[in-house]
Amino acid sequence: MSEPRGQHYVPQVYLRAFADRDTIRVHRRPESGQQPTPFDTNVKNVAKRRDVYSVKTDEGRDRYIDKNFERVENLLAAVLVPVVAGRLLTEAQWDSLKYLAAIQEIRGPEVIDSFADATTRVQEQMRSLYRQHRPEWTEDDIERAVQEKYPSQKLSRELAAAPRNIALTSTNSVVPQFAQHLKSFRATIITSGAQDFMTSNRPVVWFDPDDYPPHKFYGFNRQSPTIEVTYPLTRRKCLLLYLYPGAVKQYALANYAAVRMVNSRTRSGAKEVYAYPTQDAQERQVQLADLGSEAFAFPLLVTLLDSEANANEASS
Repeated sequence: MSEPRGQHYVPQVYLRAFADRDTIRVHRRPESGQQPTPFDTNVKNVAKRRDVYSVKTDEGRDRYIDKNFERVENLLAAVLVPVVAGRLLTEAQWDSLKYLAAIQEIRGPEVIDSFADATTRVQEQMRSLYRQHRPEWTEDDIERAVQEKYPSQKLSRELAAAPRNIALTSTNSVVPQFAQHLKSFRATIITSGAQDFMTSNRPVVWFDPDDYPPHKFYGFNRQSPTIEVTYPLTRRKCLLLYLYPGAVKQYALANYAAVRMVNSRTRSGAKEVYAYPTQDAQERQVQLADLGSEAFAFPLLVTLLDSEANANEASS
């Protein structure tokens, strides 16, 4: 039997935490070119793309990157159990959540496409420089020189220099760097009592209310003391990572304003938003159109959390 070509960039086990059994409501942004009317579908039909993680080799397509992500998804399922139960987390479990956030950010097709585009630009610059400084070289000579800059044990020279292959294989080195950076962040699980968190095709969101909008090319300063990272984990739980000084609470109760802010950030860079299917569709359409309004007016998400309602203080 042939390997599946459709690969999920947001895990199904994660999406089920926002679904009614396996049914989830999808809201598409009008600018994505898709029908903006919300619709319900199975989680297996969303957040997937054909061959998004397939590395092209001399023998065909290699799915080892996709299979690596599938193994990590078992970690996600395990770490969600104590989070849903509201139990105190160990340092290792916090590190696992931060590692999962790093993976989810890197595995998005937009990020991989961006890496591939950057590689293409670098290669074109190299070809241009070779033409300028090695006028005696033929085009074949130039191409061989470019390919030799990207050696790989898995791939032949031609395939090793393919920009998308480079982008995919580089995830192995980029994820640990991102995860290490996130280890320096404080972490809190935001708990919602009545309102639902939603998620999206890009659930991990960086946001700095003191530096909005972000730089056109460089985005937010990820070392800023007011930078915050949100990662909805379930309908009622959201991971918040932040550098802002203060008491570190393992769990904090979110009021309506905090939930609304998280959802606005989740929607801000998303083409598709995923929510529990029984929620009012008209209200969701209003919220989807409500990007950048009062939900971005608060100085810091961490300042909206109810410290009095926090029952579990972190041990460090």
